[in-house]
Amino acid sequence: MARDVRARDAMKRAALVMAIAACGGAGATPDAGGDPNDLMDCMVVNTVASCEGTDASTTIDFGGGSTSLTLCHAAPVEAGAMCGQCAVNAYVDENITDQTAHVEVADFVDHPEVLCAETPEAKVGDACAPPVFSRTSSFPYETVSGDLPCLPTRAHVNADGTVAGQDYLVCDGGAGRCVASLAPTIEGYLEKCAPATLAKYGATGAVGVVDLGAGNGSLGSTAPEACLIAWDSTTQAPASGMTIECIGDWECPAGALCDDQVPALDAPHPIAVCKPGPRGTLTPAMLTP
Repeated sequence: MARDVRARDAMKRAALVMAIAACGGAGATPDAGGDPNDLMDCMVVNTVASCEGTDASTTIDFGGGSTSLTLCHAAPVEAGAMCGQCAVNAYVDENITDQTAHVEVADFVDHPEVLCAETPEAKVGDACAPPVFSRTSSFPYETVSGDLPCLPTRAHVNADGTVAGQDYLVCDGGAGRCVASLAPTIEGYLEKCAPATLAKYGATGAVGVVDLGAGNGSLGSTAPEACLIAWDSTTQAPASGMTIECIGDWECPAGALCDDQVPALDAPHPIAVCKPGPRGTLTPAMLTP
């Protein structure tokens, strides 16, 4: 099965991945009765971003330790916001198996309001601040202060719903301003899904998305994988394409958007995936025969 991976520019990785994955994590604090020194070995092990109806939330969980998960006593970092409406209704749960991978939720863990439809789109030149990690002798594990992400950015669509473009951004920490960035890439994006997946879900007339669960992070991705399927009446076979689950358009490659309107063929929760526009439309022409 093709594996998915999103490439991020070096500036973003330097500001977030190395600091968060290394130890302590964003806003790590000891839980009740925990020894602060036990956070020295903590790593980000799971993140959740959710927006359903009007409720947006983010969570980062920590674990690890040199010999046992119990050596980490970091309390989860959680935040919530009440939206007028979610921009995308979705639930994305990432298991962090690769500590060098980009941790998407870390970009906005303290700002779940970026998931709200009414939040203005970020622009080049906006003030921003990446998380700042620090450690002192009296507070011997990493803490975070001040973060203001260059989010949300959104796909701009043509009259027919196809994607015209998106102004991808990253925070220049030195200047404290949002600057233009390259679009993320997904290795294996829209490549044909595994035969076993098609055999199970690619029945006559099938149109929708299959939640394949968390990626293994072997190529740097922590995003759950998904398979898009659209039955082709001409070939009498399913067309398909690998993709990732998403929570915002900014996670998707050029020409794609985060679509929460594709029918779920097998998903226990709201699911949104990166795919070509229009939203809510999935045709064989978008996928691989």
